[in-house]
Amino acid sequence: MMARGVGPRIGRQLTSVFGSVEALWQTPAAELEQRDGVSAKLARSLQNVDQKAVEAVVQTCRNSNIKLICLEDEFYPQRLLACDDAPPILFAQGDASVLNNPYMLSVVGARKASKEGRVIARRWSRYCSERGVTVVSGMAYGIDAAAHGGALEGDAGTIAVLGSGLKAVLGEPQKRQVEAITGDGCVVSQYLPEVTARPEQFPQRNRIYCRTLPSHACC
Repeated sequence: MMARGVGPRIGRQLTSVFGSVEALWQTPAAELEQRDGVSAKLARSLQNVDQKAVEAVVQTCRNSNIKLICLEDEFYPQRLLACDDAPPILFAQGDASVLNNPYMLSVVGARKASKEGRVIARRWSRYCSERGVTVVSGMAYGIDAAAHGGALEGDAGTIAVLGSGLKAVLGEPQKRQVEAITGDGCVVSQYLPEVTARPEQFPQRNRIYCRTLPSHACC
């Protein structure tokens, strides 16, 4: 994540080799190249990570009540472990226990949705939440916002998966939505807290709330 050339897939492989994210970071530089699966180029990339930058990220998370959830943590979404490119670390705010609710429904839809579409999304999300189903969406305007709002009227909470870092949420409406969701659910991202939204990041994040869930709804 902070090492050049190390994305989710390679990060997952490295975590497998070393046993955990913590063990990977604690391995002395001289030992990296001696491990199977770690090339000289990859070892150099890991050795060149700016430790001060890592500490700054950790401090930002502490100051903002952002949880760092590693692959081996109890709160890491178990369904996501089935993906070869599962992010080694997730950043989360709120109640991380909802990430492993056995009953989930992902709701995906247009930002410029019709009034009828928003009403239907909200009603169905409330209906599902009242029956113990956690609604997962992307916290965008339109259908996403309606789905989260309806879910919060129920009992099972809601999960928002962002295509940006948790500190890069723009606009007062979305900031208020983050506050509402974290009070009875969880906001999660695979990106460093300050990373702003970019078009290519949204397809990447979609696997977190679509590929690993048992059922889906599109409005």
